[in-house]
Amino acid sequence: MDVSKIGQIGGFQNIQGINNPAKNMKPPSEKTSFVDSVKKGMESVQKTQADADDKIKESLSGKETDLSEVMISALKAEVSMQLTLQVRNKALDAYQEITRMPI
Repeated sequence: MDVSKIGQIGGFQNIQGINNPAKNMKPPSEKTSFVDSVKKGMESVQKTQADADDKIKESLSGKETDLSEVMISALKAEVSMQLTLQVRNKALDAYQEITRMPI
């Protein structure tokens, strides 16, 4: 019985980097503070909401727009806002927990 190869299995050479993940990681080009990260995240949420508002206004003004794109942008804005609220709630919970700790 002759069994021939089904295909070339060449993906195993790429797995070698899994054993040493630090080798594959690139150092950050610049250090950012926590405040800068939060500010950047809030700006991203604000931009997502502004894009959704623009698409909704275009749709309501009678311009030819794809309704699915309008709905997707509105849902993206809603999800990003919900994520922001949940992160805020977790941060407040952590702060309150820290303030309750005895010294």
